[in-house]
This record gives sequence, C-alpha cells and structure tokens, in this order.
Amino acid sequence: YPSLAFIHRLLALNAEEYLSLQQLTEHQGLLVSRGLLLIEGEGPMLQLKPHPVVLAQISGLPPQPLSIPGAVHITIDAGWDDLIIPPSQRRMLNEYLHWIHYADKVVNEWGGRPAGGPIALFSGPSGTGKTFAASVIANELGWSLYRVDLGSLISKYIGETEKNLNALFDAVQGQNILLQFDEVDALMGKRGEIKDARDRYANMEVSHLLSRIEIHQGPCILTTNLRKQIDQAFQRRFHFVLTFPRPEIKERLALWQKLIPPLAPLSENLDLPLVAEAVALSGGEIRNAANHAAILAAAETVPINLEHITIGVWRVLQKTDGQTRTNQLRHLASYLPKEIISAENT
Repeated sequence: YPSLAFIHRLLALNAEEYLSLQQLTEHQGLLVSRGLLLIEGEGPMLQLKPHPVVLAQISGLPPQPLSIPGAVHITIDAGWDDLIIPPSQRRMLNEYLHWIHYADKVVNEWGGRPAGGPIALFSGPSGTGKTFAASVIANELGWSLYRVDLGSLISKYIGETEKNLNALFDAVQGQNILLQFDEVDALMGKRGEIKDARDRYANMEVSHLLSRIEIHQGPCILTTNLRKQIDQAFQRRFHFVLTFPRPEIKERLALWQKLIPPLAPLSENLDLPLVAEAVALSGGEIRNAANHAAILAAAETVPINLEHITIGVWRVLQKTDGQTRTNQLRHLASYLPKEIISAENT
C-alpha cells in the first residue's frame, strides 16, 4: 500500500497541499473517522489502506472481515429467542441496546452530554453465556462482533502497548463493530502498592485502555470470570455491569430442549425434566453434553436416549472435576453403562 511520502512525490504536492493531506490522514482525520481509510505506521512512511467496505463497493464483491490488530471476528447465529437468561439480565441487555440506538438523539436533539460507549462488564463463570449474549447483541444491531485478546496487545516494551491499543481502536473507528474484551481481570485487577517502574507502567497501560474505551464512539463489552478481582475504581467507569449466573432448573430444561439437535430422533424414555434437575450444568456444558449424546446416538443409528445423555453429562463432569463420582449424576446414575463405571474404578 502507498505511503504518505510516496503520494507526496507521485502527485508532486506543494507544502500547503501536503499539509492538507496529512490532516486528512491523521488518526482522527476525516478520511479515517468516516471509515474510508485504514492507516498503519506513523510519520512520512505511514501507509494508507482503503477500507474493505470501500473496496467491496468499488468491486461489487461482498466485504471481507476487517483485519483488526489483536482481534478475531466471531460469528454465532443467535437471536433473542436463543438466549436463556433471567429476566433482569435480559432487561439490562435491552437497555444496553437502547444506549446504542438512542444516544445520538439524547445528545443531538435533547442537548445531553456525550457519554461514549456504552461500556458493559459481563461477569460470570465460563459457559454461562457472556460471549453468546454479545453475539445476540451484535446480531440484533446487524453489526460484526470482534473478540479482543488483550494478551496479544500487551507488550513488555514501554510504549508498545499503547501503540497496539491505538491501532486497534483506529481500525474500528466509524465502523459498525462491537468489541468484546475477554478476561479483563488479568489487566484490571485490584491495584496494590507501586513498588517499581513496571508497576507504574502497568497502571498507565490500564488507564490508557480505559481512556480509549471511554472516548471510543462505539459499544464495548468486557468479560470476566472473576468480577471480585476487578478494582472498584474501574467498575465505576462502566455503564452496565451484568452478572451471568449458572442456570436454574427451569433454565437448564429450556437449554436442553434448545441445544439437542432439533431434527434428531428422540427416544420415548428421554426425560429432559429429569436431566435438568439432576445435574447443575452451565449452558456451555449442556451444549457439549447434548452434542456428545447426539454423536453417540448417530454412531449407533438409534434415537437419543437417557443413556446417551448420561454419558454426555459424565464426560463433561470429567473435564471439570478430576475426582468425578457417580453420585454427582444423582437420578441419572443408573443410566451410566457399567463398563464406564468399572473403568473409572480401576
């Protein structure tokens, strides 16, 4: 891609024209803020790249996912009806969407103050639906969801972390993109005593991340499995804090009914209320157990039955607890094949 210096020479720009070009291609310049250009680097060797959407419009081809530093495009086909969460959490997600839809009206028509974001913290154990909920929001908006790996952006070299974060936010400026930052507790933990330059620099990194998130004119979702580890001073800067609990029996039943393949044949003895009551799995664990059961049934060319489901649940429990015991299956224990029990006892 051409650099700023190359365009300067190619077009033989005078000093005034070159200054205008520099202003247009700054990080906050018009061509970048309007989503027409992506920029890489700094100074005269700064590279100018047409945005993929612009290329798609010119070529007539579908736009390709953006290449965003430290982020991965996530695609999950899900809507509101697929989201099994308590009513209070569902309402908060709706309010989060309202912020996105109506913030401009409040600022531009009602004279409100710009608030940026919105920024939400999703907390809860693994498998409780944090990423799934983010996908539902992105799909409702018709936007793309990008999951950010903060570990890939943090550098041991002074100044590199800030540069990486700037590149991330510059790449999504003006785009219909929802950013999800995973496991932020690793970076936003409770601050201890500053003992050396590295501690001071770590605090500067967090402050820079939060300031970029706050001034970013777009929604951000931060996720954590350990909300208690996040400094309260950071939590006060979020617009929403949602806790995703492990599902109760009613929700587990709905998850089992939804996550078993809809076209799969089911045995008459498949008592899903019994399954939902027996073991308190998360949504992610139920998905894995349901898939495992479906694979077993397909391999045997028979309908999915309680034995298949029980084996699926057992395999999930084995992954989360190395000391799995049959009494953890409760009412399902009698459906676990004897050869599996014998193998576990040897």
